[in-house]
Amino acid sequence: MSIAADGRSAVADLPSNRWVWQIPFEADVAAADDAPLNGGTFSGTFSLDGETQPLTVHISPGVQGAVSAFLTNTGGNGASVSFVLPGSNADQSGLQPGDVITAVNGQPTDTVAEFNDAIDGRRAGMRVPVTIDRGGQTITLQLRLDNPI
Repeated sequence: MSIAADGRSAVADLPSNRWVWQIPFEADVAAADDAPLNGGTFSGTFSLDGETQPLTVHISPGVQGAVSAFLTNTGGNGASVSFVLPGSNADQSGLQPGDVITAVNGQPTDTVAEFNDAIDGRRAGMRVPVTIDRGGQTITLQLRLDNPI
């Protein structure tokens, strides 16, 4: 079963068979990286082999994503990367010391606080497009958020 990014719909692949329904049908799922951070319980219906049944899905809460890097303010021109933890998702995503993060998901990010606000509410493991200035060259990375240390 996979949960859509809107947290309101899901898709499940089940083999066609003769079903004996246990009503209500409930599913406990670990959400994908891009699902809502708070998880939740959602009710609806599903259809299988022409029969519609009630469905309740319990989505596990996520862990707030973080960036395993030390960032400093540049005076309003972005968040400067001073250090990246080797082997972290940030490192594997290509973030390097000396990079200056200027936007997150297309939104300008002038300070470390604005960067933190931009990733607030996003699960660890989620990929976020981050625009950086690297030695005068503009690059967009798909920065995968780390679990907090």
